[in-house]
Amino acid sequence: KDARRLLEVCKRCGPDQSLWVQALSFLASPESGGGHLEEIQEVLRHIEDSDLMPLLLVIETLRHSEEVTIGDVRPYLQAQYKRLIDALSTSRGKSSQDRHEILRMQQEIVQLRSEAKEFQSTRCFQCGLTLDVPAVHFFCGHSYHAYCTPSDGTCPKC
Repeated sequence: KDARRLLEVCKRCGPDQSLWVQALSFLASPESGGGHLEEIQEVLRHIEDSDLMPLLLVIETLRHSEEVTIGDVRPYLQAQYKRLIDALSTSRGKSSQDRHEILRMQQEIVQLRSEAKEFQSTRCFQCGLTLDVPAVHFFCGHSYHAYCTPSDGTCPKC
């Protein structure tokens, strides 16, 4: 009965997420008196939905309970394992994209250092008038009158 009231308090005090972590610690402890498997599973669902605790901390907290078995928390563990696998897959994809982007940038650097860059713009990208000396040309290909270029030295279009 006390465990149910504990969960009601946790639900009422929604913004204070630390209550859910403390509730899990209490329900898993020997001092709780045991028999709170349903409540533990509900707390775990909330912890999972709100991403309140790392998996290893949950396992460490639950190991103090003599009644909770791996089978009892299997859905939680499987969901966490799936999240970890998905995060790993996403990270690998981003890592691959980053490697391709680095390779492209390295090739671009070699090209900028070894090949001449032609600037054929005849109009200022800022005001649209015909370019005259002094003109500023950026490696991105945009050209401006010296007085149309911002003082920070960056291309206004890029």
